[in-house]
Amino acid sequence: MAKWTETLVGLSNSFETIYRNNTAEFSIITDGQKWRFYYSLASGEFGKKCFKHIDIVKDDLDDVVLLFQAFLTKSEILNGNAKKDATDYLSLNQRQQAMEDAFPKARRLSQESPYPRLPEALITIVEQSGMHVSRQEVESFLAKASQSQPRI
Repeated sequence: MAKWTETLVGLSNSFETIYRNNTAEFSIITDGQKWRFYYSLASGEFGKKCFKHIDIVKDDLDDVVLLFQAFLTKSEILNGNAKKDATDYLSLNQRQQAMEDAFPKARRLSQESPYPRLPEALITIVEQSGMHVSRQEVESFLAKASQSQPRI
């Protein structure tokens, strides 16, 4: 598994160079089992353009089929739905990353006077970075974060 991840990261870096002037809307890197979907027209380095990971062996087959239909069918590409869905996924990934980056500072801030609640502190810090997150997104993020934190 680690070797595959290293290989995939290396390929992403190679594709950065190869596809710098790529005009294809979507790019895919796959070994046949694991698929990485990239929205090539997004700004930034190639690795940041990845919006979806699929493992056709481990993921639910119905979900895999729906994702392939959503991003690989001619009709979905031509009517703009594939682009909209890809940019929505990228935006979600960016907001998730912004919350993860802001979380330690928000936790510290919530423990200092005037003691804002953690969700409000997280929203404030993320918005200071120029990203908007909803209260529902923050609460969902915090619920998942509390489940993954080891209890002492």
